This record gives sequence, structure tokens and C-alpha cells, in this order.
Amino acid sequence: MLNAENEIKKWAPVLEHSDAPAITDSYKKAVTAKLLENTESALRKEAQASTFSLTEDANTNTASIETPNPVLISLVLVQCLTSSLMM
Repeated sequence: MLNAENEIKKWAPVLEHSDAPAITDSYKKAVTAKLLENTESALRKEAQASTFSLTEDANTNTASIETPNPVLISLVLVQCLTSSLMM
């Protein structure tokens, strides 16, 4: 359980973000923190193995991204999870 507590503490800014619904159930909070931790770990491994890039094209209004932002991905993941858990 110590590992879950550490992960909840680490991901508290995401788990308790004011724009996301509150996760009041401790089990759901621990599972969500584990998912965030696993996502970060997978993204780091993937970043070491390859380079993610998206080229910019003024005609299609796309932006250039060198590496994915784990914080942004985590916020999207939390929003998706909390939305589905609230149903």
C-alpha cells in the first residue's frame, strides 16, 4: 500500500485538479494514480526507443511536437477516467 500512497502523493496535482471531478473513493484514486504512473513509465520507455514528431504545416494548421507531454496526457487520461467512472 505504501507504493500506492506514494503514487497518489506524486500525482495529487493531477488527481485533485480543480477542472476534474473529485475522486472521493480511495480505491478509484489509487487505481487512477497507478494508471498515470504506468502511462508515464510507458511514455518514457517509448521516448527512449524512438522520437515522436509531428511536423508543422501552415496550410493545415498543424503544430510541431517533438515529444509527448506526460502531464497533458495525464490530464486528458484523468478527465476520461473520471468521466467514465462517474457514469
